[in-house]
Amino acid sequence: MLRRTLLIALLGLFLASCVANYLYLIIYVSPSSPDYTSLLGTEIVLSHGVPLGMLIGGTFAKRAAGGRIPMALAVVAVVLSMAWIGFVSSAWVGYPDRYLADALLAKINEQAKVASIFIGGVLSYLCGVEVKE
Repeated sequence: MLRRTLLIALLGLFLASCVANYLYLIIYVSPSSPDYTSLLGTEIVLSHGVPLGMLIGGTFAKRAAGGRIPMALAVVAVVLSMAWIGFVSSAWVGYPDRYLADALLAKINEQAKVASIFIGGVLSYLCGVEVKE
């Protein structure tokens, strides 16, 4: 698989996740907890900022212009990215029935930190690995 194609596909996944989480924020939190809306919005952007920044840098880096990524690495990157998205988005499960906006803020923050450790390594490798033309 072409490196740039994979990076753009992953970039699309993370952007879609960020937009979906922000829509959840607007629909579910804004009416009930307006004080937490900007804090949660900031947390959503921050939690998605690490993978998005890495992917944007990797996509437009000079050495990412060509080359092929082994299909196994591409599949691992997509699966781990989807697992990251699912794990971070699962923070919304139970809101507002089991916990309120302050707990949601803490949960998103905690889950994003834990998940970013794994995805950060994969994306760093993917963006930095030398590929054959």
